[in-house]
Amino acid sequence: MAGNQLILDTLKAVAACVAETFGPTCEVVIHDLKSREIVAIENGHVTGRKKGDRLSEEVYDYLVASAKAAKKMTGYASRTHGKGNFLKCSTLLVSDEQGEPVAAFCLNIDIEQLKKARDALDTLLATTPLVNIKNGGDDEKPSVTDYTRKIIAEVIQKVGKPIPPASKEGKLQVVRELDAHGVFLVRDVVPAVCEILGISQATLYNYLREVRCENGAPPLWEK
Repeated sequence: MAGNQLILDTLKAVAACVAETFGPTCEVVIHDLKSREIVAIENGHVTGRKKGDRLSEEVYDYLVASAKAAKKMTGYASRTHGKGNFLKCSTLLVSDEQGEPVAAFCLNIDIEQLKKARDALDTLLATTPLVNIKNGGDDEKPSVTDYTRKIIAEVIQKVGKPIPPASKEGKLQVVRELDAHGVFLVRDVVPAVCEILGISQATLYNYLREVRCENGAPPLWEK
């Protein structure tokens, strides 16, 4: 038990250092996996939790199973309750000398404002491609990219009715529809999608990650 307390005390010191370094949007949580309680928390306002809050049975079982499987849990997406702010999370499981999980060291960074800043930059950097008018070439067979562009145009037209495609919500819906159609399985289609939507490839991948996380597992910090 003395060894376990040393581990927890060390993690508490690291938590304070990390929180002070990254600031108030970075929540650092230490779970004692023996008592299943939060024994230390920095910037708890991020998720609204406090010291003494307990892990649910479901989350505890998931953490223990992940520890035994040596599962990596870094940089995954989650959201806060209430406001639904986006979080970038990592969880490190620490075991004792016998290999039994003792503690969970969790980082939850609120990236909502960063996402808004990125979207604002995307709007400023977005350009409209010129229409390329070809002379002749009627007998030229349409390429896979041409076919994909046709699907994209149809999806944008469909999405444009309830949601303006120029908005972030519209672009997310377009990406959601394209993903459902399997468009992203087509080789080299990403640049065409980015050109039409007026976004960067990094933004498109973030949108894809966001869309694919919508039906994912519940956040690990959930009570």
